Order: sequence, then structure tokens, then C-alpha cells
Amino acid sequence: YTGYPNLLDGDETLVIRMRQGRGGRLQAYTPEGTRGPAYGTSVGRAMLSRFDDATVSTQIGTRLDRAEGSAPRTLPELLSRLEHVRTMGWSLSRGESVHGVAGVASAVVDPTTGRPYGLGIGIPADDLNDIDPVPLGEAVRDAAHAVGRRIGDPYWVGFRAELAES
Repeated sequence: YTGYPNLLDGDETLVIRMRQGRGGRLQAYTPEGTRGPAYGTSVGRAMLSRFDDATVSTQIGTRLDRAEGSAPRTLPELLSRLEHVRTMGWSLSRGESVHGVAGVASAVVDPTTGRPYGLGIGIPADDLNDIDPVPLGEAVRDAAHAVGRRIGDPYWVGFRAELAES
């Protein structure tokens, strides 16, 4: 699948790099520099989940008017989804930013700057009809966990995967 690191820029995500997978399968393609509403992407919600609800409310506001597909359309719905991401350590989207593309993402926060970085993969949404997304989410989460522990991200230092899976 295609991998993406992203930055959070205000209320938007910003793709800073894209790396296509090596398989012969259809690849998702969202080039560097692409922006999208943070609440409407898996990687955006992964990054937003690293802030408390008050900060998210201030940063996003109450109008989620660029929502597509199954993206949250109200602030309470967004905050509910973010709580789930905080518990599980990963986020899922299906056709919310790019039609026909699903995303699985997690985030790490630089402990010296407080800046979140999103790590995600984009896959054809139809692939989720044939596979369980949980193992993909856990794989992305585990990669972010390894990076987060290495850089001293407090969320990941204290994260216990076995609690998220129960």
C-alpha cells in the first residue's frame, strides 16, 4: 500500500511525503503538498487525537462542512471518534478524503515541540471488503508506538497495546 507521513497545519493535514508500495495492486496516490480537512481523514484524526477536546474544539471549530463519505459532520461526533482513536492508537477512514480510498493511520508527537506527525497508509477502499482492517490498524499503530517510544512521546511511552486490543 501507499505510505504517507503528514503534518497538522491548523485544521488541515498536509502530505509531506508519499511512498508507493511495491505490490502489483492498485495504489492510492495523494501527492506531496496535498491538503485536506483534518477531521475528514484517518491521519488527521490520528493527529487531532493527541490533543484534548478543548484544543480540538478551538482548532477545528463547530462547522465540519467539508466532510465527505462517513467523515464526522458535527463536533460531538468528531470528539467521540477521537476518544476511540486515543484508546486504540489508530484511526480508520473509508472514502472520506479521496473517493474509493481508505486510510489507516496513527500519530506521534515530538515531545520538544508538541507538533504531531501522522503516519498512515492509503489503500483501495474495496480491499476492506475482503480483509479485516484491525490488523492493518494495529500494524500502523505498532510502528508509531516504536517511533514514539524512541523519541520519548509520553503517549507511546505509557501505551499498552494489550489494553487497546481488549
